[in-house]
Amino acid sequence: MNGVGYLGLRKIVGALELAQKMGGLARRDYLDYGCGLGSLPVLFARNGFCVSIADVSDLMLRFAGYRLKQRGVKFNSYNLKREGLPVESFSFVTCFDVLEHAADPKQIMLMIRQALRPHGVVIIYFAYGHDNNNPTHIVTDNRLIGDIRAMGFRELFSERDRIMKDGQHLFVFQKKGSSKK
Repeated sequence: MNGVGYLGLRKIVGALELAQKMGGLARRDYLDYGCGLGSLPVLFARNGFCVSIADVSDLMLRFAGYRLKQRGVKFNSYNLKREGLPVESFSFVTCFDVLEHAADPKQIMLMIRQALRPHGVVIIYFAYGHDNNNPTHIVTDNRLIGDIRAMGFRELFSERDRIMKDGQHLFVFQKKGSSKK
């Protein structure tokens, strides 16, 4: 499985399955927030989504962009150190293994909320907590989840459970309907 492992594969496949199932998406505009190596954007592009990538790492953006270009994929790229995300531009966002590394994860979720269209969906995998093997995990609790709910998201529990029954770390949120720019 190329180092991804069962958990990673389940997240990736589950995210794509949910995005494909959501026939109500007016447009198939997808963003991978914290794209890393670009595995999800490659998969989403191959399944008919318009792909965008965003990261704070120049190296990761270049590498993910290289992988997409090698496959003939047109994409948008957002360097989060230099720019924000376009408002109400995405129907579907993944944010995997990002928030636990962020100094201000609430600000990230506000940015994602602003970038989502009304009724858009974000899937988060948030491995918060102390990890002696990974000192870059700086968020140690899940209080952020309550903040996200208060931002105007509703949690899609049944969709989450179809992907993986992990209410501790995997979350599926849908932006509530009205536009709040």
